This record gives sequence, structure tokens and C-alpha cells, in this order.
Amino acid sequence: MRTFAAVARALNFTAAAAELNVAQPAVSQTIRDLEEEMGVQLFHRTKRSVRITAAGRTFQTDVERILGDAEAAVQATQRAARGEVGALSVGFMGPAMWPVLPEIVKDYQGLYPGVELSLREMMPEGQIAAFREGRLDVGFSRSFGEQAQELWLEEELIYTDRIVAAVPKDHALAKRRRLNLKQLAREDLVLYHREGTPAMFDQIIETLRGAGVAPRVRFQPEQMMTVLTWVAAGAGIGLVPGCVSRVAFAGVEFREITPSAGPLPLVMVHRRGDESPTVAAFVERMRAQRARLQKSMEGRCG
Repeated sequence: MRTFAAVARALNFTAAAAELNVAQPAVSQTIRDLEEEMGVQLFHRTKRSVRITAAGRTFQTDVERILGDAEAAVQATQRAARGEVGALSVGFMGPAMWPVLPEIVKDYQGLYPGVELSLREMMPEGQIAAFREGRLDVGFSRSFGEQAQELWLEEELIYTDRIVAAVPKDHALAKRRRLNLKQLAREDLVLYHREGTPAMFDQIIETLRGAGVAPRVRFQPEQMMTVLTWVAAGAGIGLVPGCVSRVAFAGVEFREITPSAGPLPLVMVHRRGDESPTVAAFVERMRAQRARLQKSMEGRCG
């Protein structure tokens, strides 16, 4: 078909052979074989000219379409292999990713406009369930711990946060620039619920107990904004990730705490050995930007 199309366009066997980078006799033989197989004369040939027949023109229309479709199929397959088409589902923790997620999305869609990208705001437990059910390709989350191994998930550090205190604006401790954990011994606490981020919850509790403080957890809301709402209402002191402190929330002051509750990593999660080119392209793009994102987030959450 490619040989026929070249001859039909050039109406010259020598020119067609040059286009196809083959010998002219090979082109002539191919056309003779094609005509014999079809039982139809496709060209009128003399020593001086080549003319396409009526049957040949009909065949040319379909051949050009078929070759065009074949080329489009090859290009589509190559784009898929490079991760340039397909679908990608990304889960993320809201406060932990809001500052940088828009630039990540804009950068990725600029490079891969053919990928159907969906964003899902999910806490870790929701992401675990979505990975388990095959509804999520990449997640930005706190560490899944042992469940990451069970689900064959790989975790890569994006940036490291820390725990800070959210204090009611009219509370006596709000006058201090830094709080010692022992000062929380007589305070009611508001913590994001353990089911949402068990690793962070346990980390806070262990740090308090290590400082000799018996935690008095009054509320465990399911939303971080609800934590801040309870704090603003004077219901207790919240212990939250530093990234939350960039949110201007009326009636709440954020303070550093000592001793530190330890690092609070935010990781990118994806299936180990995932063969999807779309996922691989996104992961590689994130790796290329990791140093910049880490500096940006740690600076904003400080």
C-alpha cells in the first residue's frame, strides 16, 4: 500500500522509488504483484508516462485513509509509551499540599496535556483504601507505615514538617512565643482523629508522655478545619502540622513547641514496579522537582 500510494502521488516509478529509498525495479514488481492479486489494473503505463486508472483512484482514496490511520495508531502508541496520554488519579492531603499543588498540576499538564488528570483530596486512610481498590495511582500523604509494605507501595519523601501548637488567641499561653510541652499538662487537647493519620496521632501522644504529660484529649475531629474551630472556640489547644499554621484562622495563634515531637514527613506514594508509563512520567517529574518543592514547603511551613 505504501508503494502504491507513492506511485499514485508521483505518477513516476523512479520518483516513487527515490521516496521509498528502494530500487526502481522493486517498485515496478510490487505494483505488478498488487494488480495481479487484486485482479485490477491500477495504472496505465507507457515508456513516457504513468496514468492512474479509475479503479486506481478509488483504491488510492482508501489506501491514503488506511495509511493515515496506521500512522496515527503508531503515534498514539508511542505517546502512550511515553506517558503522554491516558488517565492519572492523584490523591492529596489538603493543608499539606495546598501551597504547591497548583504549580505541580500546572507544570504536569503543560508537559502532558493529553493525560486526563483527576485530583482527590483524601487523608491517609482514604488513600490506603483507594490504593487497595485500584482507584488511585499516586498519593501525597503521611507515611502508611506497615500498610505500605502490605500493598506493595513505595514512599518517597517530598518534604519534612513538624508539630506546632494551635492556641486560642485569648489564652494565656498565646502570649508566649514558644511553648514547652509540660505547659500542656493541665490543658485539654484537640487532635486530628487517629483514624485519619494514626502515625501522627501516636507520635504526638508518645512525645507528650515522654515529656511527662498525661494527654487530655477532649476532641478528635475528622477535619483539620474543625480542629482549628474548636481551638478558636476555646475548647482546648490543638497540636497540628506546621503547614496548617500558614492558614489565617480568626481566633487562633500558632506557636512552636519544645521538645520537638519529631519530624513529620510528607511522602509521595505509588505502587512499586507500576508499569504504567503515565505514572512513571509523573513520578519522574516529581523527582526532578523534589529539591525545589522541599525548600518551598519547609520555608512556608516554618
